[in-house]
Amino acid sequence: CEYTSDKSLYNVSDAVLFHALFIGDLPPERIPGQKWVFWENESPRVLNILQNLQPYKYKFNITSTYSMFSDVPLPHLKKCVPEDGQLNVRAKPKENFAAGKDRLIAWFANHCTTPSRREIYAKQLQNHVAVDIYGKCGPYKCSTANRTVCLKDVLEKRYKFVLAFENSLCREYVTDTIWDVFENRLKVVPIVLGGADYSRYFPAGTYIDIRDYKSPSHLAVYLKYLDRHPEKYNEYIWRRT
Repeated sequence: CEYTSDKSLYNVSDAVLFHALFIGDLPPERIPGQKWVFWENESPRVLNILQNLQPYKYKFNITSTYSMFSDVPLPHLKKCVPEDGQLNVRAKPKENFAAGKDRLIAWFANHCTTPSRREIYAKQLQNHVAVDIYGKCGPYKCSTANRTVCLKDVLEKRYKFVLAFENSLCREYVTDTIWDVFENRLKVVPIVLGGADYSRYFPAGTYIDIRDYKSPSHLAVYLKYLDRHPEKYNEYIWRRT
């Protein structure tokens, strides 16, 4: 395939891709046999807030989104599986992942009002345990704009947990927030909030799902238990095998 952003080649293109979030005026007509691709990796809840798609109804004949129900699925991630039995975190025998960590929970957030209302849950959780919020939604900042360096030098070294909260509660919507933990082999436990079945993507017992707890206070009780019992906390990371 050959890809181009040169709109003068529209008449000789087999397919035209439209980024739904930034869609504007469409060409006057679709050439017979040409495919118009509706492409978007944002959730429907957020997209409906930022973009009015009603005028474009029935305009596209191909969809490409994070959903596996799309014609051309482009999920944010694949299932996390071991590579030839290799530890996901490259752990040393009997390593204590809680050692040296002086903070409990971090949350990196730049969108402060969301359809999932994750910000409300985070605030309620703060009533029971310390949650340090980084980015535009909180007072904490990294000394570098490099996200990978920040995750390694701040999150992994100082925190036991990280909030991996989605901005929308949609089926199959799992973004790179939690994947950052596994992809970068961070020795930290993610706490997830979302509408997806996380067991389809990540090994059981390697993350904490807030849906398993009645309220933020109940979750806080369990997090405090893990904080007091490093052997139980360590199991979450050791299970990444």
